[in-house]
Amino acid sequence: MTDAVFHGAIEELVDDAVGARHKLLIAVPAEPPPPGGYPTLYLLDGGAFFGTLVETARHRRNRPAMTGVEASIVVGLAHPEAHPFDRDRRKAELTPAPGGHGDRFLEFLTSTVQPLIEERYDASPDRRVLLGHSLAGAFVLDALAMRPEAHFGYVAVSPSIWSYPERLSDGLATIEERLDPGRSARRVMIAVGQYDQEIAPWQRGVDDLESLRLRRAERGMVDRARDYAERLAAAADGSIEVRFELCEGEDHASVFPVALSRSLRFIAGVESEDARGRPSAPRP
Repeated sequence: MTDAVFHGAIEELVDDAVGARHKLLIAVPAEPPPPGGYPTLYLLDGGAFFGTLVETARHRRNRPAMTGVEASIVVGLAHPEAHPFDRDRRKAELTPAPGGHGDRFLEFLTSTVQPLIEERYDASPDRRVLLGHSLAGAFVLDALAMRPEAHFGYVAVSPSIWSYPERLSDGLATIEERLDPGRSARRVMIAVGQYDQEIAPWQRGVDDLESLRLRRAERGMVDRARDYAERLAAAADGSIEVRFELCEGEDHASVFPVALSRSLRFIAGVESEDARGRPSAPRP
């Protein structure tokens, strides 16, 4: 992707530990970086959402004084051999052991991908942001619990906490041990669609509606996301600024662009102290 606002590039890297090839989709702003380097948005499922995030960032950073959003590098992690992604491979990469090799994937991201971006571009290692949706949203929360200092910001949209709730709960219980009290507060946004947990009005004619209703109730995506945000705010004790967003009128498929737009000022913004808010319990 190349236009008057972004310079684009594509890189391919191999994770030698598992022999997997990864495609990096990279969009770099044309304007000079801020002091210390650009914030960098690392997007999971880049094959599905890279264009959405790039366009959202482009529109929001045109007038930073008005929007509160400054220019950022966008890096999408994608599968070279499949579009938008290889489902089986995705599940393995985004699920921690023993069900998958998510721990290895996080190591590849932080030890190989991010140093490469920071070597080649004016990217700040202190302003890394990790973003993901659905199972990738659960991965973002797991990465937060396991390596809270690896990123400045974390955005988990409709996180599938139901997929490995014990692991996420255990990580949350011990996160304080891995936080550096001397660093500025991390920022975490957890967003979920209103209809992630109930039937949307336009879905009432689908086949096997009762089965869908039961599945959504069992997964409890809204309740679990809200509960996780509340527990995280309490456990972090001021070291993490947590924001919970319930996106009314949105379902699992439609919530991602809405949540991205809401998250940018929070995790890649030029807010005033008053606009930024303070570490506290998440908003309803």
